Amino acid sequence: PQIAALVTSGDILDLGPTGPGWWATSSVRTLWRGDSPWQVKVSLPVTVTNSQRVNKRHELLAGAAMARRLGALNVRFGPLRIVADPHWMTLRLPGRAESGLELILRQNPWRSARGGKVMQVAGLVAEPLPGRASILSQVVAGHDPAAWFDAYLDCAVAPLLRLYDATGIAVEAHQQNALLDLSHGLPCRCDIRDNQGFYVAEDMADTDLCAIPQLVYPRAECENALAYTLIVNQVFSVIHRLALDGLLPEDHGLARLASHLRMLGRLPGHGGALARRWLTDPHLPAKGNLLTQLGGVDELLIPGERAPMIRVPNPLPAHAAARALADVA
Repeated sequence: PQIAALVTSGDILDLGPTGPGWWATSSVRTLWRGDSPWQVKVSLPVTVTNSQRVNKRHELLAGAAMARRLGALNVRFGPLRIVADPHWMTLRLPGRAESGLELILRQNPWRSARGGKVMQVAGLVAEPLPGRASILSQVVAGHDPAAWFDAYLDCAVAPLLRLYDATGIAVEAHQQNALLDLSHGLPCRCDIRDNQGFYVAEDMADTDLCAIPQLVYPRAECENALAYTLIVNQVFSVIHRLALDGLLPEDHGLARLASHLRMLGRLPGHGGALARRWLTDPHLPAKGNLLTQLGGVDELLIPGERAPMIRVPNPLPAHAAARALADVA
């Protein structure tokens, strides 16, 4: 009603459809075109997974703050790129934190005609259509699957643990937020997107970051988020897809992941300690998506946006010798 009144009064002018075409990305409400330096992330008041996909004010602030914080760090920790959300616009309405017209300007590093050979991990591991090969098996074709997987770990896992170890910044690196650069065949860089998915450890956060809601958390919550999104949701899915496609047996994939984590366990800080715990803890944290769905709760409306977490069996201590990933799905 407030916006309708502004349209009626002429304070907002409805110009109708105008301008060039934009394309939806695998992020759904993030729009892209090849000749623009920016992607546009809009609110979409439709429930996807556990919440209505609307831009909250604290996300706008977090995106800008973390863009400044991470701008000088991207190249320090390996083949990682955080796709920043440094700018935003909105309409202020009296008595409301958000108007519904919140617009985020996300960097567009993919400026070629079709964006380049960058593929979202969720698309790679998705179940293929009947009679067709998965996208991951198509991508791996012609390469040694073990070498492809090792290159993937070098891009997707090591840089994020190094980032966390040095800065206390954890990101929600689930398969929807992770994109692999496949321009050289083997993964050569991982791009992470989403200003909703930052967790800064409270003992390493300055006053400016602490002032932004839903950005600074206790260490345990940061590490739960990183363990679930990176290991359970993303890497285990890649291992499982490689096994389903007959490219790399599941126990071989888990053994290679364990070897990778042992190397990262030498990091001197919390990142190294976390890698060592992933190798020894009998259980790992996972997001209780089904619990949230059955409860009919919008996770963005939960205090602190803390969706319920569950614990799932960890196959890494035994290198998957006795437990399959299907048991923790």
